[in-house]
Amino acid sequence: MRIQTASAVGFITLMLAGCTGTIGDADSSRSPDGVVPFGGQPGDPPERERGVGGMGYVRLTPSQWASGARQLLRLTTNVDARLSRVQPSEFHFDNDEGTLGFGAISYLQHQEAAEAVVEVRMAAADAWLIALMPSDAPQSGVGRTEAFARSLLKRAWRRAPSPDELAAWLKPFSDAPGADEAAKFKAGARRFMIALLQSPGFVYRTAVGEPVTPINDRVPLQAFELATRLSLALYDAPPDDAMLASVEAGDFSDAKLSATVDRALSDPRAREGLLRFHEQLYFAQEYPSLSKDATRFPGFSAGTGEHLRQDMLRTVAAVIDSGGGLAELFSTRKAFVNKATARLYGLDPSSYSDSAYTEVTLDANRAGVLTRAGWLAWGAGPAERRQVRRGLAMLHNVMCETYQNGEPQDFPKTFPNEAKTSRKRLEHTVSGGTCMGCHATIINPKGFAFEHFDAVGQYQTMDNTEPVDASGKVFLDGAEVRFASHVELMTALAASTQAQTCYARRMSHYLLGFEKSTLEDVLVARVVSATKKGPVTAKDIARIVILGSAFRTRKLTEKL
Repeated sequence: MRIQTASAVGFITLMLAGCTGTIGDADSSRSPDGVVPFGGQPGDPPERERGVGGMGYVRLTPSQWASGARQLLRLTTNVDARLSRVQPSEFHFDNDEGTLGFGAISYLQHQEAAEAVVEVRMAAADAWLIALMPSDAPQSGVGRTEAFARSLLKRAWRRAPSPDELAAWLKPFSDAPGADEAAKFKAGARRFMIALLQSPGFVYRTAVGEPVTPINDRVPLQAFELATRLSLALYDAPPDDAMLASVEAGDFSDAKLSATVDRALSDPRAREGLLRFHEQLYFAQEYPSLSKDATRFPGFSAGTGEHLRQDMLRTVAAVIDSGGGLAELFSTRKAFVNKATARLYGLDPSSYSDSAYTEVTLDANRAGVLTRAGWLAWGAGPAERRQVRRGLAMLHNVMCETYQNGEPQDFPKTFPNEAKTSRKRLEHTVSGGTCMGCHATIINPKGFAFEHFDAVGQYQTMDNTEPVDASGKVFLDGAEVRFASHVELMTALAASTQAQTCYARRMSHYLLGFEKSTLEDVLVARVVSATKKGPVTAKDIARIVILGSAFRTRKLTEKL
């Protein structure tokens, strides 16, 4: 049931106390329900404070909001956030602050999600509310209500509320209907929790910083902000009670931070966080929606994409669990197959389960995660290879190169008789004109390296009656590298400084939540220094990023 009264969710103007800083004029824009939107409307946070460039306020992703709601309300089942998944621009992560604006649709979705999370549990409210009550709360009276509100506000905002904030947030209880104290508390708690799940202090992650004199235009994050950034980056959820307690114990001070980060990285949840990073780095979240030509690939059904996603995630997990890093990601021959995906690797489907995944060792042509069927099928069309898509993915997420976008051109719709292979048709398409420069030397060769793989990732030696040509050249670490196939290219990449530093840049982008930090070069230099001492794992790079100044401070004038 939608709450319509201003005395209920309408008092969200008071929620703006849940953030530090100027959020906007609370009365400048109201919805028909009397609720103040906090983004996409007049009176929104200025762009500077919404988070552009690693500062201010950035909205939680739908999954972070759902995890936070479950954690805050001590729920034992997953929360249906009912929030539209953020669709980042290609080659960006879904937690990138540039994609996390807050418009009217987002506001209404958060309102509906908050109501749904609370309302569905009100039938068992008595037991549920008792579980949320602090153990040292008084048995009745205003003191009991204050203890309840203070506890949830602290856990929702990741900091203790001020006396004035607490007083403002007691209004839903004092205005609540009810024949007796218990009924009024129950009604007030319902309104309070629905509003709290929409409050900026809960919905946004903040990076305001300590009120100190800047050093090199940077100020350190407050301890609760640093803990929030760490928890969201590694666990995809706001800090839990244990982490909030560690903030109060001073564990996020400079003296204790290194040990705190080590503990955080050893938590099993950190493995899941690293998997989320790789899932987006290799576009695995998009595999379930892949669709292929049913005539050309009759075995590729609606569920195959999810099986390919599981194959990629389990392969990456095996590398992480073994203490591997980029070299292992680009050389591993492990895969996790079932009946639906075995045929894509040339294996007999009858030997595998419909649902369970079996670890296998693939042949030598499957060098690294970029030869897994999921990534190859993602970088293809319904029936054909798409070398440009594969090449751009390599350019952005593996080698961190740039190129100049050209003007659209009219491409040929027919090809000469000798242009029989997919490669020759693309070469003919971009020959001459403004496209030639970037495609011939920067984009296409990276895609041509995977020419042996068709639109569903099956290995082939022939293309339309002609032998496959997967040779090419790239510039790597400033020198020309020639390769005969994807295997030689992946071997060169695994040993290169360029690919290692690109991997670090992309992980930095994911962990920070924004791209192109002014301290990125410092980060990269530290990663390069670490690689000279020995193999560097994914966790090693995460540690370097988190302990770096870009993660622990806010640059006052940093922009994308």
